[in-house]
Amino acid sequence: MNDDATPISLELFDRVQEYATSIVDGDVTSDSPLKQDTSIIVFCQNFFGQFFDNVLNHSITGFHQVAQREAVRLRRSHAGAKNAPTRKVIVEFEKFCELWSNLGAGGYASSRQEFLEFHQLYIPRLLQSILTWATHAELQEIAERSQRATDQYGAAAAHLGTGDV
Repeated sequence: MNDDATPISLELFDRVQEYATSIVDGDVTSDSPLKQDTSIIVFCQNFFGQFFDNVLNHSITGFHQVAQREAVRLRRSHAGAKNAPTRKVIVEFEKFCELWSNLGAGGYASSRQEFLEFHQLYIPRLLQSILTWATHAELQEIAERSQRATDQYGAAAAHLGTGDV
């Protein structure tokens, strides 16, 4: 568990806000690589690591096909309506593994379409899933940070696909 007694470090959401600022400032374009140290990737990888460790009590081994298959098994073991928000986050992990593989595990998006899909569809969907899970789990601080990150990222993502991006 994290020092702040929440299963997810609240400071982790700062990475989303940093990345949103980079989008607005024009530092992120469709030519921008998604490397392991890119703040939005740092957010995704650390969020999933903490979620699996601290919520599911199941460590992940990476963001590849083997981890994706293990997540499918784990998701299936969390049946029932009360676990639906948790399953949704697991599904987002599965999708992240697929996306990370398609993006060359930290390279350039192979197309502008993949870049926009990751930024305009996947990240907002992930943030919404986190918000829903945190709200359902009555983790108010995480829900609040997730909502702020969602709002700021959503406003920033509107800048993508315009101009020279």
